[in-house]
Amino acid sequence: MALVSGISLDPEAAIGVTKRLPPKWVDGVVEIQYEITRVRQKMKELAALHDKHMNRPTLDDSSEEEHAIEITTQEITQVGQ
Repeated sequence: MALVSGISLDPEAAIGVTKRLPPKWVDGVVEIQYEITRVRQKMKELAALHDKHMNRPTLDDSSEEEHAIEITTQEITQVGQ
C-alpha cells in the first residue's frame, strides 16, 4: 500500500513516477472548444445569409432566405443545450 496515492510501487517502474489521469474538467474544456468552433462557423453562415438577404438587387421578400436565417439562428441558440 502506498502512502501517497498515484505513486507506483513497481520496482521496475521509474522511481517516483506518478500515474495520473487528467482532471475530469479537461473533457468539458474539449467539448466547449468544439461547441465554440461550431458556433463560430454558424455565425459566419448567418452573417453571409444576412448579407445576401439585405444586399439583393430587388426589395421583394424572399421567404426562402428568411427561413434559412431563422433555421441558422435556431441552430446557434441550441448549441450546448
